[in-house]
Amino acid sequence: MDMTDIELPPDPNCPAEKVLRGEKSTPDFDSDWQEAKEDVLDPQSYPKSFNPAESLPGPDIGAGVDDEEEPEAEAQEMEEPQYESKVDEKDDDDNGSSSSKKGHPSEDGDSTRNGETPTDRRNSGAIEETADGESSAQSAAEKKNSGDDGNGGGGEMSILLVKNAQIVNDDAIFVADILIEDGIIQNVAPNLEAPEGAEVLDAAGKLALPAGIDVYTQVTDSSVDDLSTGCKSAIAGGTGTIVEVVRPRGAESVVSAVKRVKNQLEKSGISCHVALSVAITDFCEQEMSELVKNEGINSFVLDGVSLTDDKLLELFEHVKRLGALIRVVPENKSIVAMLEKKMLKLGVTGPEGFPQSRPESLEADRVSGVCVLGNLASCPISIVQVSSADSLAAIEKARASGALAHAEIASAAVTADGSALFSQDLRFASAHLTDVPLRRGAPDRMIGALSTQPLVVCTSGHRPVNSATRVAAKDFAIAQKGSTGAEERMAVVWERAVRSGRIDAMRFVAVTSTNAAKMFNMYPKKGRIAVGADADLVIWDASGKRVLESSRAQSSQENSMYDGLTVHSVVTATIVGGKIAYQNGEVREAPVAGGFLRLSPNSPYLFSMVGQRDKFANVERVEREASSQQQKPQQNGHHKNSGDFDRNRTKVMESSIDFGGSAANRPRNPPGGRTTGFW
Repeated sequence: MDMTDIELPPDPNCPAEKVLRGEKSTPDFDSDWQEAKEDVLDPQSYPKSFNPAESLPGPDIGAGVDDEEEPEAEAQEMEEPQYESKVDEKDDDDNGSSSSKKGHPSEDGDSTRNGETPTDRRNSGAIEETADGESSAQSAAEKKNSGDDGNGGGGEMSILLVKNAQIVNDDAIFVADILIEDGIIQNVAPNLEAPEGAEVLDAAGKLALPAGIDVYTQVTDSSVDDLSTGCKSAIAGGTGTIVEVVRPRGAESVVSAVKRVKNQLEKSGISCHVALSVAITDFCEQEMSELVKNEGINSFVLDGVSLTDDKLLELFEHVKRLGALIRVVPENKSIVAMLEKKMLKLGVTGPEGFPQSRPESLEADRVSGVCVLGNLASCPISIVQVSSADSLAAIEKARASGALAHAEIASAAVTADGSALFSQDLRFASAHLTDVPLRRGAPDRMIGALSTQPLVVCTSGHRPVNSATRVAAKDFAIAQKGSTGAEERMAVVWERAVRSGRIDAMRFVAVTSTNAAKMFNMYPKKGRIAVGADADLVIWDASGKRVLESSRAQSSQENSMYDGLTVHSVVTATIVGGKIAYQNGEVREAPVAGGFLRLSPNSPYLFSMVGQRDKFANVERVEREASSQQQKPQQNGHHKNSGDFDRNRTKVMESSIDFGGSAANRPRNPPGGRTTGFW
């Protein structure tokens, strides 16, 4: 059919017809979003140091800058409960104190979110269409608003824009801006416009790192610091989350000890996130289960427990069923007590007796023993405050045999080798009495472990003690052990490992933040700078220089082993929960964004392999015939198989030896005469 002469009526909805009529069509997206997108996609708008083809983040959470579509399943992956780190919520009548979700308006109290104009929302480069036509950024905001308001009911949102930062994750380095709203990273892209009322932090020439995570602090255990000063030390060093070790006092149960520390957290004005790890002195099965299920605990510290091997194996099996991490202090306290007495009898009373009463071989033997039992139970194990080369070798050997063993390197062991313990200056030597003995030649070995071992972390063991009391102690056995470290930890690792060229900045992020987040089931909400993650980060000046001094530190300890150490890095600002908690050498007293952090069990980075091992156990089983079909025993002195001896021969004297070929083809009359029975 010839349709060339047929005229069709104009379509009123056709965009071309609207242009001919002089009408202006409505864009598919908000004009603000279009302008932001054009700025992002315009190569001329990038900073000179930014290469969009090389610098954009790879496996970040949420959509990338140029992404037009993203599977909805990927966006929901991060919402899995076991990956989220939640802060304990307080009752409404608890003096108006803040809950974990600081600044998150309640679902009932915020009815204006859905009616916001595009200008009120923000110039976001990560908006994407969902199946229902909503933008993913709007959906994330509505989800975020379902939490309680942490500002005492005001519901006012805080907006922070970090400009021109060189972002460093454990797997990528790129230049971009970071838009933070209400404690959550909403966008990571170059050239973001600051929304109205936003606080802008210029990070040009500096690094933006995920805030540090220190998983071994002890400020509630005979320390001159408390939780408040301990948290201030942490944020001054670039750490946004600590895991405090709770030790029961006297006959106190582990559940009571946890509740006691939680009460202290509610009363203290803490400025960072605090999670708890519980030290156990016995196999308390019921209480451990209660802590994991109801109190937000997902790890236990085994310190000084004299359990038999069968009870220890039973403990590991129980911890594995709970989905928790067992952490072992590698010290045989019963043998150490005997060696201390031996040192004192020999007249060694000074700090030099501390490492000599704790041989590396004894520590390595302890590590080997628990790793063997942990491997039998298929239970993940972490060795706490590793400071000796022999212990590292034992961990590596155990891992080679299949044990799920991990090392927590002590920051003190990265800094010093223990030679100061033999100094003539008693005060200087006593300052190096950390809770683990420092070993000669160990720092290089510790840095090597930080650069190679999987899921290795660096911990501070932060427990400042009274320096004068320790110096006045009559011998090393009763002198209190401990030192600062929360404020110095990241700086000394940067100085010893990054600046020396042993590890790069990405590995630095891994050993000070990301690996800990994975082990303790905080990742990817923490330990990463990405859309949807918690806004905990540190602005790091790698061109700075300073000398560490106790007099200028946040801790209450008078002198420490770090005094006089020169480091070439400065913490410009520490952001906790989307709010600047520390900036330019000063701790901001308000607003407080920290709080108790609940941790869920079954970290996939530890227990995904456990499930596979339980499913495909390396066990061999032999299938045998029933007993009725077994052969009869030997009788009358004859061989038990004598009745069947000639079952395959036609004649008794015929040989059963096969000389090649079948019997049918064998010549019965060979040359030279008739065959005999042999043939």
